[in-house]
Amino acid sequence: MITLKTVILALAAAAIVGLALWAVVDMRRRPRRPPLRSSQRYPWHAAEGSVYHVCPRCELEADVDAFAVRIGTGDLPLCQSCSQLQNTGEC
Repeated sequence: MITLKTVILALAAAAIVGLALWAVVDMRRRPRRPPLRSSQRYPWHAAEGSVYHVCPRCELEADVDAFAVRIGTGDLPLCQSCSQLQNTGEC
């Protein structure tokens, strides 16, 4: 015999499974992107870059593809624009 409790449990289980599947499908639709550079305060560099950056207001960082960003200095010298922005307190 099917009781009301059994029906409620079956509906709850179906809802949980449906939400889990929806979340997986939704995650696959979104492109994976690095964090926005405007909020970065840690050193980063472009994969093929010759300098590293620390200032989100740096003019040169606008030319870097978001998918080419790497965290850290990469043993590269600091960007001159970032250095000037740090010295003037605009970073």
